[in-house]
Amino acid sequence: MISNKWTKFFVSTSIALYLGACAHNIKPTPMAATANPNAEVDNLSAKVDAARTQNVDVLAPENFKDAEKSLKEAQNLRSKNKKGEKILEAVGYGHAYLDRANAAAQKSREQLPDVLKARELAMTAGAAKYHEDRVDLDKDLMKYTRKIEKDKTINREDITDLQQDYLDLELKSIKSNKLSEAKNTLENAEKQGAKRIVPKAYADATEKYKVAEKAIETDRHDEQSVNTATSAATSSAQLTMSLLQTAKENRKRSPEQIAREIENRDQRIDEASALNDAAKAQLTAAEQKIAHERTQLGAIADERQKLEERERFNQAFEQARAEFKQNEADVYRQGDNMIIRLKSMKFSPGRSELPSAALPVLNKVKGVLSQIKAEDVVVEGHTDSTGAATLNKRLSSERAEAVANYFVSENTVESKNVEAIGYGYDRPIASNKNKTGREQNRRVDIIIKPAQASAAQPAQQPGTSSVQ
Repeated sequence: MISNKWTKFFVSTSIALYLGACAHNIKPTPMAATANPNAEVDNLSAKVDAARTQNVDVLAPENFKDAEKSLKEAQNLRSKNKKGEKILEAVGYGHAYLDRANAAAQKSREQLPDVLKARELAMTAGAAKYHEDRVDLDKDLMKYTRKIEKDKTINREDITDLQQDYLDLELKSIKSNKLSEAKNTLENAEKQGAKRIVPKAYADATEKYKVAEKAIETDRHDEQSVNTATSAATSSAQLTMSLLQTAKENRKRSPEQIAREIENRDQRIDEASALNDAAKAQLTAAEQKIAHERTQLGAIADERQKLEERERFNQAFEQARAEFKQNEADVYRQGDNMIIRLKSMKFSPGRSELPSAALPVLNKVKGVLSQIKAEDVVVEGHTDSTGAATLNKRLSSERAEAVANYFVSENTVESKNVEAIGYGYDRPIASNKNKTGREQNRRVDIIIKPAQASAAQPAQQPGTSSVQ
């Protein structure tokens, strides 16, 4: 038999544990005594769900978690048919924590606007596919939002790194969404021997895929350029697969056999011309089929001609690329444009005057502009993420204008055909977390749109370049 002493001990301990489990560090929101407990629990549940859609669970994780615990407590009390005042008290705590969470979330939005914008872009681009990557980044984000909840100071450099991580996830998501079909088709074609059986078509599709990748990396938010490049990559990959299948089907048939088959069909058409109307209807269908086959053959011939033209352009393009050393500039194509990415401008920190060391490489650019008879030129200035966004934007604009003015002053291009744009650090091509990446991001891109060449243009002489 248990003594009264031990009975009191167990009761006191149970009460203490219960109070400890239900302890709160906040006053509950007052609830009307006449309120309907069931309706109030459902109302709190709806508000918690709405806050989650506003990312309050990430922007104020501690207070949001307490609000969820209070909601769960209220739901448990309701399921056990506890007294209404107990349920309403738990609901009141839930509202109080949720109010505090919403206030803390607003502080996070005010202190982390760039990071949250990058996160939003990543989610819009489909980052949910990369669940583990997104969860890891959100865990890092919540380290800072918890500090904001507690009014602690956060490290601005770490925030910049986290912003870059979300931007990297956005780029990864865009590439996957836009290029997955082309990538899968090319990989399948390669496994089936496309490199050997239809090498020119495969090479052209691979080149278009690289161009599409570069378009996304250069400006992932330029939907028109990105969609044009990725559609071309997908179509070229599909054509490669189609040509591969056709080549495989006809691999055991000689050219003479194929020609005789077409000739026999033509002869059958001539013989059928004297038939009655019913037979003529069949003849029409046969003509349409042959016309379709001839169209396909013509498409293959056109594709071959385009590939040959591409090869000629590649030779001219490589000559233009050979003008620059590796540490001076990269030259590549984007659609019908040529892009020269200058890497050796070496502007003084915070200054936009052209350094004398940059003049030799700018003179090489002048030569390329003259060779391809540039119609329009866009000079883009870019910086790394060091410093304030507004200062970087202004500095990148001033540097772009300095380069553009140089070309105009040298009578290389007319001022009406040159545009200078500064993007600051909005369009990184590498991570800003390390010195090497920041050096790559501090660059000047020159986008050249060549004058349209006529269809009867003669073959180019060595040293010239034509974008097609």
